[in-house]
Amino acid sequence: MKKYIFLYVPFLLIVAAAIWLTSSMTDLGHQKIRWSLFGYFGLLTILFHAGLEKAASGRPQAFVRYYMAGTTFKLLLHIGVILLFSIFNKTLAVDFIISFLIFYAVFTVFEMAINLRKFKR
Repeated sequence: MKKYIFLYVPFLLIVAAAIWLTSSMTDLGHQKIRWSLFGYFGLLTILFHAGLEKAASGRPQAFVRYYMAGTTFKLLLHIGVILLFSIFNKTLAVDFIISFLIFYAVFTVFEMAINLRKFKR
């Protein structure tokens, strides 16, 4: 897990710097959305990886089961977050969805790159 943290913290700093650098282009409401999504994906990614680490220490079937269940849970959670935000904040919905997709892509690419290298067996 220490090696993952060693890679994860610089990744988070790069993403945070990108948010900060682009913050002058948007108003305060859009900035809050981006920082909230940053925290959401940051927390979800580290929790998912911690679960993968724990599952990998056991039987291979447990790892596969955890990975599939965790991925399904994350997908359903993401859909729920997008729907709830869009229903209650119609004026910011388009920016939220676009920002969500960008964060989803960035964090998924990072997660897949790390997990493929670490759990390639």
